Amino acid sequence: MSAERKINGVIYFSETRSNGFEEIYLSLRKAESRVYDDDTVKHLPEVPPCHRYYYEWLVRKRSMKTLLKYLLKNEYIKEILEIGCGNGWLAANISLKTKRNVTGLDVNITELEQAARVFGNRENLTFAYGDVYMLDKKYDMIILPSVIAYFEDLQGLIKKLLGNLNANGEIHIIDSPFFDDKLSAKEKTFKYFKEMGFEEMAGQYFHHSLNDLKGFNQEVKYDPTTFIHKANRAFDRSTPPFYWVVLRK
Repeated sequence: MSAERKINGVIYFSETRSNGFEEIYLSLRKAESRVYDDDTVKHLPEVPPCHRYYYEWLVRKRSMKTLLKYLLKNEYIKEILEIGCGNGWLAANISLKTKRNVTGLDVNITELEQAARVFGNRENLTFAYGDVYMLDKKYDMIILPSVIAYFEDLQGLIKKLLGNLNANGEIHIIDSPFFDDKLSAKEKTFKYFKEMGFEEMAGQYFHHSLNDLKGFNQEVKYDPTTFIHKANRAFDRSTPPFYWVVLRK
């Protein structure tokens, strides 16, 4: 890994690589009205009821609170890495409410610079650009929030990240969809990207199932397919529809 440098509040763990992903990704997010101004980002996951994605943010808020509760119960978790931190809202909330050391890692420089601009004045919070597969630091917790779909080889990713854990470290997959029928899901995703005018994004989005995690030391801490959780979601739209999976060495 190259020597770290800092530009516009962002630390660079590795050299930048341009593959066109950031431009396409940000253009899609803008078309979806998911690119927010600094003031909105500062207050996430709180958004007004009139917000286009109000119920989505209710889910994110609830999953964040569950994660924070877990962290506060496990004081041995001191060093935390969030992969795919985007505009930094989750990393910032964790650093503020748990006082742990948090690093938000991404390859989207535009969002990283926004994160550093909005939240980057805390000693226990860092935003960094870097290639996950070149990462050589170790952490007590690595969080993968709504990001596994951007990695084609999920098993390869998990194997790599297990090597970046300290003793008793954990990988947490949250807010991420798993699919029983990956072919059908792929067809729906392609149709969506095509209708949005970003057909090329289909080649950057990958579908995984829980079977892809077989062979790892895993614990499903939350299963959205149970009867009680399905029933709760029918009446409470903040009930998460995503698994919460913890992986350990």
